[in-house]
Amino acid sequence: MTQKSVNGGYWQTSPLARHQILLLETCLEDRIPEDHPVRLLDEILDGLDWTTWENTYNRRIGQPPIHPNVLCSVLLFAMIRRIRSSRDIEYEIKHSIDFMWLVSGRTIDHSTISEFRRQNKAQVKDIHRQMIRVAVDMGAAQLSELCTDRSRMLANASRFKT
Repeated sequence: MTQKSVNGGYWQTSPLARHQILLLETCLEDRIPEDHPVRLLDEILDGLDWTTWENTYNRRIGQPPIHPNVLCSVLLFAMIRRIRSSRDIEYEIKHSIDFMWLVSGRTIDHSTISEFRRQNKAQVKDIHRQMIRVAVDMGAAQLSELCTDRSRMLANASRFKT
């Protein structure tokens, strides 16, 4: 439904219907800017050696496994974005363009993320260390920005009380 406006043009009085088909960009590559941090993370992780993890997967049983590069990159990017919960990571994979780009449109269940994190804790930590070394060598990050003091402070709140 359109009506004529005062200056002679037409304007729409009703909003766009939710069931109407729209022509939008479908290429994830076009939706992520060239200077986005997810591209840098992907570039760094592509340069690392994944053969030790590739040899641990049994490719004969069930569906093809998700490459450890994908799962590890999701975990590391979630850490960068300060997302810790596997359910929150699953939500971001389904709704956030940068996570969709990182997993190449796959859908990953929260239990898969959680199980991968639990089973590969040492390997993820090692990849994180390698990633930091490469980022410092590339000049993408300064070591002073990446260091934490790991201090713990006694708090006055209990996790069991609201």
